[in-house]
Amino acid sequence: MHPIKYSIGRPIPQELIDKIIDLVAKEEGAQAALRSFALACRAWLPRSRRRLFERIIITNGQVFERFLIFIESYPQIAAYIEAMEFLDGTRDVDGERDRPRWINDGIQRMPISVISRILRGVENLSVAHSTLSVPLLKTLIYSLPKLSTLTVGDLQWTDSCHPRRTISGHRVSGVRTLEITDVLYIGILLRCVGSSLEELRINLPDTRLHNASDTDHLMSQWTDLEDLDLGPYKNLHSLRFSHRHADDANLVTVYRFLLRVRHSKIRSIYFKIEGVDSLPIPSHGPSIDDVLRAEAFNNLEEVVVILNRSKIDQQKAKEEYGKYLSVPMKRGILQILPLH
Repeated sequence: MHPIKYSIGRPIPQELIDKIIDLVAKEEGAQAALRSFALACRAWLPRSRRRLFERIIITNGQVFERFLIFIESYPQIAAYIEAMEFLDGTRDVDGERDRPRWINDGIQRMPISVISRILRGVENLSVAHSTLSVPLLKTLIYSLPKLSTLTVGDLQWTDSCHPRRTISGHRVSGVRTLEITDVLYIGILLRCVGSSLEELRINLPDTRLHNASDTDHLMSQWTDLEDLDLGPYKNLHSLRFSHRHADDANLVTVYRFLLRVRHSKIRSIYFKIEGVDSLPIPSHGPSIDDVLRAEAFNNLEEVVVILNRSKIDQQKAKEEYGKYLSVPMKRGILQILPLH
């Protein structure tokens, strides 16, 4: 009797394997499956590793130290890391930190050569819930040769960072998208980034969390616009503002920010408003409409207002914003879209 011969047929194309792994990686709780895939066979390993390590979140100093040891032992993993998030102590309900800060000390102990080697493939960097020095942030950004997107949230500066002080040294090139949330003195951040910046996303603070007497102080601290000039950012073409409600403080802040635009490359401006009071508050002072008449916005192609349609009638919103933003309305570039 002849032995039975089994045939596995043609091998599965690598492109199909990669596609399946990519789809699994999008599912909730995919980490366990990806680890199993990585152990299944040699053909599944590269793609599984890429999806396992493409985004790394570091939440404390001990995790950071273990991560460094791991990468030193398996240096080939560094090539798979595309996004890195550094999270310092988060806030509890009373606004206090529930974990000690570690980013400043943890990164300062690392030689630049080590950072560059470990994070050489990182394209997206996020830093949140921290207090940093400007030199440290610039060192970190300089060490990431492929960095294109920088996201910074709930960030404060060390005492040595005076908001009016001009930051010395070269600006960091390569960053094309900068997103800012709850950062005091955003001018400091902008002065760290070079002329490669193409899209700026600013999430404005919710002024309803503060009493009226504190609002002006909050906005003046937060924006730090007096010495800011957007003229050097020749590639900047998109501005995106996100805020909970269209109150006068936030709209005036946007107006003051737009005044800093010194060139005509801006093609799109987005306003994302999620709150209940999403209609602009009439003001006798200068409005966003006034600044959009400037030569710097001659090449503007779209002004988009994104609203929560469950909170406000879209027709009413179109009428009110059509009045408030009459310049883009007359040009036919104003859009009122629902929040998804």
